[in-house]
Amino acid sequence: MSGFLASLEQAVPALRRYALAMLSDQRGADDVVRTCLARALDRTHEPGEATGLRVWLLAMMYRELTARLRPRRRRLFSSPIGNIVSAVASTELSRAFSGLPLEQRSAVFLISVEDLSYAAAAEVMGIPAVTVVNLLKGGRERLRQAVGAGASGAPQTGS
Repeated sequence: MSGFLASLEQAVPALRRYALAMLSDQRGADDVVRTCLARALDRTHEPGEATGLRVWLLAMMYRELTARLRPRRRRLFSSPIGNIVSAVASTELSRAFSGLPLEQRSAVFLISVEDLSYAAAAEVMGIPAVTVVNLLKGGRERLRQAVGAGASGAPQTGS
């Protein structure tokens, strides 16, 4: 059991990153992490040999996030484009990421930030790996378009 607890403790930073990326709210993210850890402690017998603890925990968290976020309407963001291009790009990217549907946001985050394989991300999300690939492709494209649209509205200098 102590090995399980040590492994659980090592997974907490990844769970926090994922929850915060999906919710953009520290209090809500902490609440989801606590819920996930409590469920993990109640189900210590469930992670199979083929499934790593981290993937199992992320899968639990994905189900919790899905349950919490589905009823909410997505917020639409709009703001004027500032003069500092890097700040604008960062803000636009953050807003574009927050505006992605949960499934695309999860695919982008799990693959690009948590460095999971397509198969592991598919296991977390409970969908086929090919669907993860399509969600990732669509999410990245929407992010590129959003950042490109923000950049195209920036003032042009000299010509």
